[in-house]
Amino acid sequence: MSPLLRNVALTFLVTLAMYEGFLRVAAPQVDQGQDQFATNTIRLENYVDHPEMRGTVLVGSSLSARIPDAALPRGWTNLSLAGGSALTGLEIVANAARAPKVVLVEINFLDRTSDRKAVSRATGWPDTTLRRLFWFYRTAYRPMNLLVSSVARWVKAH
Repeated sequence: MSPLLRNVALTFLVTLAMYEGFLRVAAPQVDQGQDQFATNTIRLENYVDHPEMRGTVLVGSSLSARIPDAALPRGWTNLSLAGGSALTGLEIVANAARAPKVVLVEINFLDRTSDRKAVSRATGWPDTTLRRLFWFYRTAYRPMNLLVSSVARWVKAH
């Protein structure tokens, strides 16, 4: 291996380890991503990765996705997907190891099917294992999503 390649690889690994360390120490709260797809993926991954989020679950489309988490009672999880189908959220809930006590469903389009790719990414192997082992693998902790969520939180506060 050439010295240049070795130095690039070593710099990459050190930077990645430092970013992982930052995430573990800071544990930033990321509620939204850089776009609708990222925000939906963050919601699905958070639900799958945090089994304690199993009180009352709201699944639906963009109508209920606009409800801020702060407006929901304690113990509620909003698994609604903007531009998506309630069936995707229902499939995630059905595949969960622990079922919620109550599931509320909002449907405004009956012709939308479940997004199998999104379900597979959120619940399938090796993604679930990699997200548990390496926080930088989570969609929420991709640098651009972290930045967008931080700026949005700052704008709401000011």
